[in-house]
Amino acid sequence: MRALVFFMIFAGWTTTTSAAPSSDPYLRLLEKTGLTRMLQDFPTEIQLAANRHAKRCNAVASEQVPAAADLADNLMSSLRQQTSVGEVKQLVDWYVSATGRKIRKLERREIDENLLQQHIADSKRLEQVRKIYHNTDTGRFIANVAVEIEYAGWRLSGCMQSAASSGDLKRLKQETVRAQVIRGEAATLIALFEEDTIRSMEFAFLELTDEQVNEYLQATIKHKALFAILIDSLLKSIDFEAKQIKLSAIR
Repeated sequence: MRALVFFMIFAGWTTTTSAAPSSDPYLRLLEKTGLTRMLQDFPTEIQLAANRHAKRCNAVASEQVPAAADLADNLMSSLRQQTSVGEVKQLVDWYVSATGRKIRKLERREIDENLLQQHIADSKRLEQVRKIYHNTDTGRFIANVAVEIEYAGWRLSGCMQSAASSGDLKRLKQETVRAQVIRGEAATLIALFEEDTIRSMEFAFLELTDEQVNEYLQATIKHKALFAILIDSLLKSIDFEAKQIKLSAIR
């Protein structure tokens, strides 16, 4: 799971698609935040996790993962119920502003780990980035998405079914505990990667002026509630235990 979290932090599901922008502000918000790309990649990441677990327990993983389109529909439906078109448009306008575009470009750039380790962060800038990190719910997003992918992969791996059919109570208990550990790992991941993520963000923003960083900070303060709703809706849409995920594919 650690490798997956680092992929999300540094490579990002922040990459936007090259398709023509949609006129729907909700779709545009997903495009600008990188969630469109994330949801497209989600089924593949689940399948990789399922195959990894299946190899561990000598089972056969299901190849029927949740469809990206269904996940996107769930997310869009939740957003429309909880937000207004006006507030969504305001956040989209921020992302398409000159500063917003520059920040998204910097967030997509690959970070040189050697330079990052040598970099001495500016304390004032670091504190601003820390506030941005919390205002945008970045930690909760990264950790919980990683957990949901891992858990969905475990559910589709066939490990639990294999343990149950074997009649081995010890093995069955081990798989039950494994599932509980996976679902409870989000808080640990948030604490584990918070400082590294904030330092990486501060390093990525070196090209920004103080005015641009402050502009970003003010935007995250203004839209903090919307970011929380966005993350809540996302996590609800990909929660493998939620009713809206089609579980008929799970063996």
